[in-house]
Amino acid sequence: MSCCCGFGADYISCCLPLHTGKIKAESAEQLMRSRYSAFVHMQLDYLKKTSANKQDFSKSKIRLWLKNVTWQKLEIVSVEDLVTEAYVTFKAYYLEFKKPQVMEEKSYFQKINNTWLYIGSK
Repeated sequence: MSCCCGFGADYISCCLPLHTGKIKAESAEQLMRSRYSAFVHMQLDYLKKTSANKQDFSKSKIRLWLKNVTWQKLEIVSVEDLVTEAYVTFKAYYLEFKKPQVMEEKSYFQKINNTWLYIGSK
């Protein structure tokens, strides 16, 4: 079964090594996909670790929201790779309280000290 991030490999060989810190994301797109997968698998420590804005990160709020969410799929719309910064536009499809939803965002990433981090949305 392929990983929920849509990259193709199974979760154990695709996003799990990122979530456990065995490897680092090699691109902003890979980080974006692994962060989506972290929402699906409730890997909240990974989401915090890969976010540049850690002080505004609330595991309890995210956990509460995720209790009512069933993730469906991730669609990468576009990637603008500028070497040490990048934009990834995506659509994340999910059910919230069993109602279809789509989150669409243009996420901004920076490579800081050789590590890709999610900065925010533009």
